[in-house]
Amino acid sequence: MNWIKNYISRMYHNWSETYVQRGQADRAIDASTKALKLTPNSVTCYVDRGMAYMQKGAYTQAIQDFDYALKLPTITRQEKAELYARRGLAYLYMGDTSAAISDYNLAIFMVKSLSMAYVYRGIAEMSLDNHLAAITDFNQAIHYDGDNFIAYRRRGDCQVKLGNIRAAIKDYWRYVEIGTLNAKQRDEICSRINQLETQLCQTA
Repeated sequence: MNWIKNYISRMYHNWSETYVQRGQADRAIDASTKALKLTPNSVTCYVDRGMAYMQKGAYTQAIQDFDYALKLPTITRQEKAELYARRGLAYLYMGDTSAAISDYNLAIFMVKSLSMAYVYRGIAEMSLDNHLAAITDFNQAIHYDGDNFIAYRRRGDCQVKLGNIRAAIKDYWRYVEIGTLNAKQRDEICSRINQLETQLCQTA
């Protein structure tokens, strides 16, 4: 009987992920809630629902789901680290930068190679205008995952703030080369690169 519940729960989990990808947060929440009724100790289902809550801006509910998942006996060290990083992002969106950085620190303490935790912490540092600290985090993110295109984009933003235009252009081009970008994102960053290259020519 349990295998049937697990099978149906996985189906709801798959639907929830699909709904999130489509931007249908309410349907994702409904699917995850149904999955949790079948498998109440599923870390994955709480993560799914928490991410759906984040998508619709319901950060308090997202944090509640992440908090509950962190207490589950089945959670692995990797899952716990990823959850701290996700919860930190929710705190950051709520404007609680201190709580966000604290969670990113916990995530990195648990799994030193968790690239996105460095990215999120770097973004938090950027919000405090700590651009050198942010660059250090983005460097670490790239060290552990050379294809982390978000780290290149954000490091480029920091380089612009610090006046390191050539370094920024290099990072932005790398972002274009390896990033999964839509046409609007590609046009936006290419326009940014052109502006910076023009700026370089004018100051040469």
